[in-house]
Amino acid sequence: MSRGGKRPGAGRPKGAVTRIKHDSLSAGEKRIGDRLPTLLDNLFALADGVKEERELPSGKTIVYTTPPDLRANIYLVDRVLGKPTNRHEHDLSHLSDEELIARATELFADFRPDGADSSDGTPCQASRPVPPHEPS
Repeated sequence: MSRGGKRPGAGRPKGAVTRIKHDSLSAGEKRIGDRLPTLLDNLFALADGVKEERELPSGKTIVYTTPPDLRANIYLVDRVLGKPTNRHEHDLSHLSDEELIARATELFADFRPDGADSSDGTPCQASRPVPPHEPS
């Protein structure tokens, strides 16, 4: 029988929320929720650009226009349409055929319905379509 050390399954599960963290998140959500209409109005004002008026210490009033904020516009569009995925390209020309097959097998293991390897080299049925490879 082992004494001490790491035991499988011991400890708090990853992603578990403590009571303190839960209370903090709830308080933050309530505070934001109460001000949501004002926050949205501010975000739209940033996205559209605003005409502002300021009084200087000398008593003179100046009027200026704040240009539309690109980041506010991108945020609003991403919230409605969803953030687009980023495309990543990798140069694999330095790999041999065997190394390339091993990498592809490793990367596409989650496409197999049972997640098992094909030990005899026969193709496995994909659970979702695999995008075609276009040479660059």
